[in-house]
Amino acid sequence: MWPLSWYGIRKANIGLANIDKLVDATQEEKDVVKGQLLFFRGFFHFQLMSFWGGLPYIDTVLSSSAKLDLPRLNYRETALKAAKDFEDA
Repeated sequence: MWPLSWYGIRKANIGLANIDKLVDATQEEKDVVKGQLLFFRGFFHFQLMSFWGGLPYIDTVLSSSAKLDLPRLNYRETALKAAKDFEDA
């Protein structure tokens, strides 16, 4: 669960960062895809926090060479960020 959840979060963030590159999609279709990406980003964070408690909430695309020194959030802070993604979805 650990590596695949982070993989899913990264893919969701990449999709959200590139949503405007969907050129053959209507605005409604873009909104649906964006909602799905937000849901899965929140879902994977929720799954991780259910097992390991609070953790950094990754909501941007991180490069593979980025230094990972993000602060660990407490359980409540992580849950609120996941809830925001679910609400926006």
